[in-house]
Amino acid sequence: MFVYLPKEKVVVTGDAVIGWTPFMGDGYPDDWAATLDRLAQLDFTHMIMGHGNVARRDWLGTFRSYIHDMVEAVREEVAAGATLDEVKQRIPARLAPTYEKPFSLR
Repeated sequence: MFVYLPKEKVVVTGDAVIGWTPFMGDGYPDDWAATLDRLAQLDFTHMIMGHGNVARRDWLGTFRSYIHDMVEAVREEVAAGATLDEVKQRIPARLAPTYEKPFSLR
């Protein structure tokens, strides 16, 4: 859930978007990705996130891609018969080249 202020071109995302490394122990990644897709359809320039600084719209693209890529990578590993330990090893190594670099949130 989020709050949209169209005149101000601001969206308040709560924990739907955060500064980085989301805790997903009790989350629903498929639903989360769909929520981020809906959020991307809004016309806004800045986000007030659940954690972290106020961010520009472009941060949503990075965060959204990360969630989508992570979900897809886990699906592929599971379909290939990977064990939980293998998934926990392979996914970070797979996503790190794209997402483990400094990003500016402003």
